[in-house]
Amino acid sequence: MPADDPMQKANIEEFKRVFFESCLARGSKRKLLRIFDNDISTSSDFRLGIYRYRAIDSIALRVNKQITLDSIARHKRMCFDCDSSELKRMREEGYIGHMTLKFCLDYYNSHELDSIAKSMFPTIKTSE
Repeated sequence: MPADDPMQKANIEEFKRVFFESCLARGSKRKLLRIFDNDISTSSDFRLGIYRYRAIDSIALRVNKQITLDSIARHKRMCFDCDSSELKRMREEGYIGHMTLKFCLDYYNSHELDSIAKSMFPTIKTSE
């Protein structure tokens, strides 16, 4: 398979899309996930293989743990001793709380996820 093999590219993109959906599912409220109700961008037939889905799940779990840690740190920095009305206002305005979409999208676009996905689908060299 040449380096620009379309099947390899499709597998890598599928891996990244499944990660993104899994990341959002682990860290979001249900209403955000409604965008996937009628979306067929990712497969649900285990085309990637169970060990790859387990890897995706593990990565999504790690990213969501970081989202939680970031949320706690931001809350302590911005509003450690706020009263309940101030805390509510800051949550509604997006100053504090989980930034799931941002973190999941940032990681989706990261070189780290690209590297992991490429390692899951190595190029097979053929002799010509």
